[in-house]
Amino acid sequence: MGVLNAVLSLQEFRCANPTVPLADCARLLAYGLANRSGFDYPEALHLNQVIPDCCNASNCSRRSRLQNLIEQVIRADDQPSWAMLIPKGRRYVETYLRDSNSLHCLQCAGLYEKPLPQDIAEWWLRLANLARSVEDTKRAQTGMRGEQLTVISEKERLRSAGHPDLLPECVSIEDNTLGYDVTSFDIVAGQPSDLFIEVKACSSRPLRFFVSRGEWRTATEMRERFLFHIWDLSNTGQGPMVITPDELSVHLPTDRGEGVWKTVEVTL
Repeated sequence: MGVLNAVLSLQEFRCANPTVPLADCARLLAYGLANRSGFDYPEALHLNQVIPDCCNASNCSRRSRLQNLIEQVIRADDQPSWAMLIPKGRRYVETYLRDSNSLHCLQCAGLYEKPLPQDIAEWWLRLANLARSVEDTKRAQTGMRGEQLTVISEKERLRSAGHPDLLPECVSIEDNTLGYDVTSFDIVAGQPSDLFIEVKACSSRPLRFFVSRGEWRTATEMRERFLFHIWDLSNTGQGPMVITPDELSVHLPTDRGEGVWKTVEVTL
């Protein structure tokens, strides 16, 4: 964090002193009050060589500048090894990093803020796409759009049911291996109970989506508390098609002999 703080400090100093050479800025700051803060100006100058212009002046908020800087570090050729875990969800990154300085940097940048703001969700998706193929990236972006629509739809449903205090949450950013994307609430006899939603977003016709073995296992385990939301992204005004596990089961294969299905395509 000392290196990142030094970079941010240099950015701020250069805003006020744009004509002063970067090395001189670092020396002036190192011998001033900032020297007591543990800011690592030599390493900040080295980082500026790896990521050119990262120390240049910026008018963004400190939080945004820190997020941008971390993204630049991850995008660099010598990106940290833990960056490959990002597609699996930010919870995986947190578990791997534990109490490390790297995790502290992510937390200081607001990247573990809850409830999850849209700009933070987009940051994690953008970085996850670095480790995906072009086709996987398009699929992830389509899926995220569907998840956003489900959260909006569920908020409105709960508000109409007299429970505006109950907030659905997109959890796929936290962990992309849960078997569902959104947690929400069902109202049973006036009382809320947990609801788990797997979201499928379709951007072409005929509408089609894929169900993995893991998603179906989760759906059958949670049966009464599980729903599929199918979104037609060409006509989101109609809301999602809501399908229960029992309704979907007639479209899925069964294992026979030595054959075990892994993923199935469903066409509507």
